[in-house]
Amino acid sequence: WSVLASDPTSAADTPRAVLDPAGDELMLSDREGRTVALSLATQAWRTLVAVPEPALRSDSFAMVLDAARGRLVRYGGNNGAPGGTRADAFELPLAGGEWAPFGPYWSGPRQWHEAVLDRSRGRMVVYGGWTSLPLDPLISLPLSGEGP
Repeated sequence: WSVLASDPTSAADTPRAVLDPAGDELMLSDREGRTVALSLATQAWRTLVAVPEPALRSDSFAMVLDAARGRLVRYGGNNGAPGGTRADAFELPLAGGEWAPFGPYWSGPRQWHEAVLDRSRGRMVVYGGWTSLPLDPLISLPLSGEGP
């Protein structure tokens, strides 16, 4: 193992990471929406979102890179409040901007789940997780924004 670069989000808890192979970057987002990208070629960081966004606060969310639409998408998690498991999705345009709600709430709340991008079908596929309610183990979110 070798250290590539110090993580500017390291003071934050539970960041999630996705790889952008076309941009040769590793993108990290923390529980409050601070988002950075590491160039794997130069090991230089760039900031996508620097200011915490309280409405976005969530641990144990899942995130994918929707490169076809030029954005990151994150779903679910827990905001730390009693009954705070989330069922919402947010998107961050990579060309610049802030995290914003994406689509309607869907499929009920979930945390500690995993997600992958199904590029050929244009959807985020989510597996597992936990909630206090019964949940379907495998769900998908159309990234077109048209709803499930």
